[in-house]
Amino acid sequence: MITGKDIADATGFALSTVEKVLRGHSARYKINPATTRNILETARKLGYHRNEAAVITRTGVNRTVGIFALQTSDMHAVQSKIISGIVSEAAHHDYSVTMFDTQNSLEKSFGALLSKRIRNIIYLAERNPEKCRRIADFCRDNGLAPVFVTEGQKNRVPVVMTDDRNGMKTGIRYLLANGHRRIAVITADYYPERFAAAQEAFQEAGISWDPDFCIVHRTGITYAELAGRIDRILAGTHRPEAFSCITDDVAMMVMMLAYRRGIRIPDELSVIGYGNAYPIIQYAMAPLTTVGQPFQQLGETAFRVAAGLPVDVRKDSEGRYLVPTTLIERESVKNKTQKEKECVS
Repeated sequence: MITGKDIADATGFALSTVEKVLRGHSARYKINPATTRNILETARKLGYHRNEAAVITRTGVNRTVGIFALQTSDMHAVQSKIISGIVSEAAHHDYSVTMFDTQNSLEKSFGALLSKRIRNIIYLAERNPEKCRRIADFCRDNGLAPVFVTEGQKNRVPVVMTDDRNGMKTGIRYLLANGHRRIAVITADYYPERFAAAQEAFQEAGISWDPDFCIVHRTGITYAELAGRIDRILAGTHRPEAFSCITDDVAMMVMMLAYRRGIRIPDELSVIGYGNAYPIIQYAMAPLTTVGQPFQQLGETAFRVAAGLPVDVRKDSEGRYLVPTTLIERESVKNKTQKEKECVS
């Protein structure tokens, strides 16, 4: 069995330094990154494996992060990317991962957490306030360290989320900068940050919020009902020049309905999405311009917060860690200002 001493002998570093690195304490003790990489790579080549049972017995702590997520046969692309970020960052710091399906009994999962001494919890929160409250209360009562990856639940626990307020504003400001004024907004009651940001973006630009061009996708409304509302706007005589959509799949719905009505994108209608979760959007007839959410980074940041490691994202006054979004320009938004300049010249 390979031990820390074997790695110390192979690398020439002190055993105390090797043990700190193997325990994931490089940052705490400010160990040089090159030294850390050297030790971990040597450990991998020698076939080193931590004796987790011995670690738990000695420290009383299991170096495992528990992920609570809704697991289905058709796992959402967003959730998959977030979990990928958690797993990769956990592996980098020599943590293992245990998944708990929130479709199953929470009480059974809670029992497993306590029996395995798992302290670090990450919850990929669903739009289920009661379940969020139960998980938060259980962690608080048992001295566990929970982190929610969500739009922002009010449960007095750390939250990691994308900076949706600035992200939504970025999308609408981009449409405004490209000369669009009659902008339809599709938002949702379960994304309050994006809804408020859309209103603020119009107010800051001095443009009235047109209620006829606003669709709030409320919990329980089917996609068929949403499509009907979008189609009625497209059929109107005073059609919007652009759509700002709450997600990329909603943006694709707008593009499909516009295509059926013979409305050309972006020549006659501009569309911007939100998310960039699905690679297929860049292969649409008009590749979709969108505000990209860094889902992998969300997972990585959630793990670092749960494990008590330093993070390099902004923390707001409500204690939420806000991961920045990025505007991804493709071909679904028309630059009307350029056209106007050409006409004037």
